Amino acid sequence: ELFDNPNRFDITRSLDDLKRKSLSFGGGIHRCMGAPLSRMEIRVVMEQWLQRIPQFREYRPRVPYPYATLIGDDHLYLEWET
Repeated sequence: ELFDNPNRFDITRSLDDLKRKSLSFGGGIHRCMGAPLSRMEIRVVMEQWLQRIPQFREYRPRVPYPYATLIGDDHLYLEWET
């Protein structure tokens, strides 16, 4: 309900929006202590990825994660020019 196409990987989503709206790391007293480190690591990975591989695309349909309590994908297939 918070995002258009929530199951779609969207690199253009604002990190500020994700911090405000996402419950990926829990919420309230149940917030993950490692969330700030994880967010920093994700940011560094994406910055480095985009420096090295600026043009990439998804090439296979996404397969939903098979567990009802987790929302996400089991695989993400990407391709790019070498």
